[in-house]
Amino acid sequence: MGSEKSERMARIICLHSITEGTGRTTLAANVAALMAQRGQRVALLCARADDPTLERLFSLRAATPTLHDYIQGRVPIDAVVEHVNKQLALKRGKLYVAKLGVPSETPPSLNALSGALDTLSETLRLDTILIENPHGLARSALMLIALSELLA
Repeated sequence: MGSEKSERMARIICLHSITEGTGRTTLAANVAALMAQRGQRVALLCARADDPTLERLFSLRAATPTLHDYIQGRVPIDAVVEHVNKQLALKRGKLYVAKLGVPSETPPSLNALSGALDTLSETLRLDTILIENPHGLARSALMLIALSELLA
């Protein structure tokens, strides 16, 4: 798995907390916007299926396909992201927002998830994928941590 991380174009950073209500969503949105403002190409990936906060913060469409839809072969990779530079008046960099949408009872394999992140990285030419992980220690949360280079 170490060689997968070094070959991946984008650096993956995972924001995680054991408990709910710690401010991960706000922190993730602010860090992603700051990175884009500094000229990076960033994808903010929300792995919290039940939380509409990012949708409200970035005025996202309600029924956007998820990365899980891509993994299942239902949509192309570019259908799962929304470009939000306009909403934030960002003149530099690129900021994309996507939802993971993985059902906790049937998460994809580690290889499928890693492949989807690689495809997302290559397609959008990303510098960073910032993942807002769900709280706790569910299998899908642990998989995202395993794929990350940095855990905050």
